[in-house]
Amino acid sequence: NRNDTTDQMLTEQRNIFQLNLTGRVRQLSEPEEIIVQASALLGQHLGVSRTGYAEIVGDGHKIAVDHNWTNGKVSSLAGETRLLDEFGPCIGEAIRRGQRLVVNDVDIDERCSPYAKSYKSVDIQSYIVIPLMKADRVQAVLHLHRTCPHQWSDYEVRLAEDVVERTWAAVENARAQSALRIERDRSKYSLDNMTEGFAIINHDWTMREINAAGLQLARRDAAEVIGRNHWEIWPECVGTELERLYKRVMQARIADRCEYCHVFQNGHTGWFEVSAYALLDGGLAAFSRDITERKRNEKQLRDAAQH
Repeated sequence: NRNDTTDQMLTEQRNIFQLNLTGRVRQLSEPEEIIVQASALLGQHLGVSRTGYAEIVGDGHKIAVDHNWTNGKVSSLAGETRLLDEFGPCIGEAIRRGQRLVVNDVDIDERCSPYAKSYKSVDIQSYIVIPLMKADRVQAVLHLHRTCPHQWSDYEVRLAEDVVERTWAAVENARAQSALRIERDRSKYSLDNMTEGFAIINHDWTMREINAAGLQLARRDAAEVIGRNHWEIWPECVGTELERLYKRVMQARIADRCEYCHVFQNGHTGWFEVSAYALLDGGLAAFSRDITERKRNEKQLRDAAQH
C-alpha cells in the first residue's frame, strides 16, 4: 500500500531528524546556541527559506526576532522588532492567544491578503507559526517561512511542533544548568573570600571541599587535599582533640567545637579553634580559625601574673 509506505518513510525520517536534533543540542550548554542549531537543522531538513524564534514584547503588540536561520537567499530578521498587527489583526490576535498558524499563500488567505505587502517586504509567501505556551503565556514563537506558495503537510507541521517542545526543554535545562553554575561559582567565591577556613568531610573521611583560607591555614594546596582521606593527609591529628571532636560530631550528629594545638610537619606549632557541624548526607562541615596569637597573649598574661 503506497500510503502505508509513505507513512513509514515519514516516520523514519522524523525519527532520524529527532535523533540528530537530540544529538546536536546535547553537546551545547548555551541557550542561544541550542536555538540557533535547532533552527538551522529544522530549516535545512524542511527546505524552507527562513526559520527561527521570536518573542512577544510591548504588551503583546510587537514581535522581536532573537535568532533565525536562512538558506542564504533571503535576509535575516534577527534583531528586528515589528508590530504584530502589521501582518493582520487576526494573525496578531491568534499569536497572542497561543494559536498555531499555517498559511499556504498570503495572497489567498483572507487573514493575510490585505497585508500581503508587509509579508513580501520580508520575503514571506507562506509560513507556519508555532507559539510555545508556558503558564498560560506565550514564551516564544517558532516561525518557518517560504518565498513561494506552499501546501504545508501534516508531517511538516507536526515536526515543527515537536521541535518547539524539544528545543525549549533543552533551553530550559541549559538555563537551569547555567544558573547552577553561577550559584556554584558565587558560593565558591564567597567561601574563598571567607577569613575562616572551611572544609567538608565525607562520612568516609574523604575531603570533599576546602576553601582558600582552609588551605592557607593547613599550609597545603588543593591537589594534596581534595579527594584524599583526612587522616592520611594529617596523620599528626590522630589522637588529638581534633580527632575526638570530629568523631564525636560524626557519630552523635551534634555540633561541637574545640581548641587544639597542631604540630606541623616542619615542627612549628599553631593553635586553632574548630567548629564542626553534622551534614544531612552523613558527613560534616568544619570551620577553623587561627588563634595562635590569642593563645600567645594569654600565656604572656599568665606568666606575668606568676611573677
